[in-house]
This record gives sequence, C-alpha cells and structure tokens, in this order.
Amino acid sequence: MEIQSLDLRDQRCPMSLLMVKRASAMLEKGQKLEIMLSDKAAEADIQRYLLSNAFLVSKSTDAVATVLLVIKQ
Repeated sequence: MEIQSLDLRDQRCPMSLLMVKRASAMLEKGQKLEIMLSDKAAEADIQRYLLSNAFLVSKSTDAVATVLLVIKQ
C-alpha cells in the first residue's frame, strides 16, 4: 500500500491543521500518511488532533523538519 505524503513545511497553523484534517479523513483503515512540518505550534496541534481521533502517530525530527507518520486504525 502506497504511503501518501503531505508537505506542510511552508504552512502555518491553522491552515496546516485544516489540511491534515482533510487528508486524514480520506484515509481508510490501515492506510498511512506522511506529514512534513516545520511549525512547532502546528506540530503540537496536529499530533493532539490525530491522537484524539484514534490515529497511530510516530515522529522523527531532523534539523529541517519534523516528519509524522500517521496510520488510521
């Protein structure tokens, strides 16, 4: 199954959160979404939203961006 990707490094909250909500709503059970972020406030809001809506989230960070790997349960 292909992993969908969403590059939000140029976006800020609330637009980045809105885009994640739209993309995650389209996922089917077991599908994965990779989200690239650079805004720390957006990162916190997005993780909170995903976890409260029963998605599995793993996070990796480098000097340029944070990458969230999201799996719909």
